[in-house]
Amino acid sequence: MSSKRKLAREDAYHAYHLAQIEKSDAMGAELATESDRGAAVLGAAYLDDLLEQYLRERLDVSDLALNRAERDRIASLWGPSGPLGAFATRITMCLLLEIMPLNYFRCLSLIREIRNGFAHNMSVRRFSDPSITALVERLWVEATRRRNVPKPGSPRQMFIRAVTDLAVHINITVRHPDGWKEIAEERSKEPPPPNKPLKLTVGRRRPPAA
Repeated sequence: MSSKRKLAREDAYHAYHLAQIEKSDAMGAELATESDRGAAVLGAAYLDDLLEQYLRERLDVSDLALNRAERDRIASLWGPSGPLGAFATRITMCLLLEIMPLNYFRCLSLIREIRNGFAHNMSVRRFSDPSITALVERLWVEATRRRNVPKPGSPRQMFIRAVTDLAVHINITVRHPDGWKEIAEERSKEPPPPNKPLKLTVGRRRPPAA
């Protein structure tokens, strides 16, 4: 592959990367305007939609000559009462199909638990509720595993940061892993830059001893 094509492809991937970060920042800004319950429900809904898009891409059968009844049967899988209609099922499917790392699975499961804690218990209204704070602390540990990330000042901020970061990671490393692997492999095959010649400074000779 020519160097121009390689650079063009790398530029395209970096542009995609930046676009996902901008999209994630916009989502974080939107969640910041919501109540605690609203942020938990909307954050989980965003990731739920992302998993549905991803699984539909991986389980795409649009190239098959299906009849109407067969297409309807497949479409029903994604309905609210269908086998793939629930957030929990989509999280588990991504793990079983080995298309998502274990820590992503754990993060998504904790985000689902946090959402359910708000949605199914009307007495829970704040991220500062002990039951929610405990889940957010576990989420932060999983979300920042093997990464040195400064810890935000409140459980609410931790949750929003974990959700937005996870969305970026899913879009880049899970949905489009091959491009990044190819770039890394090509870079590893490139010869190292030549060593710069050493510049030797020759000092004056000492005068002979008298």
